[in-house]
Amino acid sequence: EELIVVVLHLRARPEEAELRQKQAKLVRHWLKDLSRHTSNIIIMGDLNTEEIAGDLHAGSDLHLLMSGTSD
Repeated sequence: EELIVVVLHLRARPEEAELRQKQAKLVRHWLKDLSRHTSNIIIMGDLNTEEIAGDLHAGSDLHLLMSGTSD
């Protein structure tokens, strides 16, 4: 089986949330085609998010990465 590992370092600081959202959308775009070949995808690294997994706000950087929603 194929495994895709993506290591990220998203922009830091709370005031850079909009840029992190753009970065997350770009990553989702890259992974869209790759995910057709395998569902074994690991995303890790320094996401610099201001959110806690399990308490995500729609449209946030972490929500975009975890949900697969890029709109």
